[in-house]
Amino acid sequence: MKRKNHWVLFAILLLALISLSPGEDRAYVQDDETGFLESPPLPNQEVEEAPGHIRVAVQMEPEAFKLLQDRNRIFMEGHHVSVDLVNEYGKNTYDIFQKDLALHDAPDVLLVDNAWVREFAVNGYLLPVDSYFTGTAAGNSLSRLQSFSEWNGYIWAVPKDMDPYVLVYNPDILNGLGFEGLPAAPEDWGKLYKAVQDHKDKGDKPLKLLAADFDDAQSVVTLLHRFGANLSLKAGGKNAVLSEEDQSAIHLLESVRSGLSDLKEGSAAEGLQQVAKGAAAMALVPYSEFVTHPGLGLHAETPAGTGAASRMTLFGHSFVVTAETLDTETAGRWITAMTEAAEQKIWYEKAGELPALKSLYDASGEKAISPWLEASGDKDAFWSLPVAENTQEVLTLVSGHTGQFLQGKTTADTFMGQLAADLNR
Repeated sequence: MKRKNHWVLFAILLLALISLSPGEDRAYVQDDETGFLESPPLPNQEVEEAPGHIRVAVQMEPEAFKLLQDRNRIFMEGHHVSVDLVNEYGKNTYDIFQKDLALHDAPDVLLVDNAWVREFAVNGYLLPVDSYFTGTAAGNSLSRLQSFSEWNGYIWAVPKDMDPYVLVYNPDILNGLGFEGLPAAPEDWGKLYKAVQDHKDKGDKPLKLLAADFDDAQSVVTLLHRFGANLSLKAGGKNAVLSEEDQSAIHLLESVRSGLSDLKEGSAAEGLQQVAKGAAAMALVPYSEFVTHPGLGLHAETPAGTGAASRMTLFGHSFVVTAETLDTETAGRWITAMTEAAEQKIWYEKAGELPALKSLYDASGEKAISPWLEASGDKDAFWSLPVAENTQEVLTLVSGHTGQFLQGKTTADTFMGQLAADLNR
């Protein structure tokens, strides 16, 4: 009898242990008829993957952001993913992105100025393009745009567009001043300024030589270069000295400073209106602004046939993927969709942004933008600040001091000392 009780107790303990054991992560249930513990049938092992979800941050004019929202909506419907868009319009986007990246709290994808890419890559904030991108924009973009993204043997950004600042003018006004075209050399600026002054002395309608935004970093750097400055040093160190070309450009700017019109808080559209109404002979504005304001009877310079490419300063934007992202696949697919040829063509037609892809500059394929790529290609076309990890810092310092100089708050000599120190950082 005792032996039988022992076996009963053993069986009870064994069943208790089995019921407590996780086994293969499966539970056991007691059959009401037999009393034994049995394993329930295994559930279906096919588990659907959660749809992709990323955040994208940009800085765009409201109308351009509406276009991005429309294009993003089409992407989400076609790929069954979720993409949250954030527009940092009107804010200091560089500071916002830099802070978020340092705190490892940035969105998955950022649309950045090309001048920021090297710095963000060096600081370890970005993923190299080959870890997520399968499109053509990274390897088939204009070579000057790609140069902003290259560092340490890798490419860190996918070019989206380029938007150089250009001189917009009314041919009738220039003809009335005795000029058949825009100033092609530094000395031409002095001659045109004299013609503007003579126009004023005759009692004609007041006329400014050029309208530009003195508070816009890209605008003032472009203006410096258009007057002959390359932002280079003849000597570095504690006693840094600007190159002779830069010194001449600054003295030339000082001589025509009273003929410049500061747009201040006004938009580039205001500059276009000044030219259209005959208040300014020219305006320096982003090319996209010229394209999106047709009907004013104005012309804008292009590189082809004018030799103006080397006098134009190249600016543009690129997409980057941040190192903290958990969904490189969705990020890569989204950037691929937003930078394909058809998409870049849409952005040119609706927002005026020049495409980054070389193929779209083929004269036989798109006549409207072909003048922006000369037959020799773009390797030596356009000018830009040297690419470095402190490019944005230098750009900020240079533009701040240039704005003060253009407003007449500092002399040429003082400004040259400031500029030399800025470039020597």
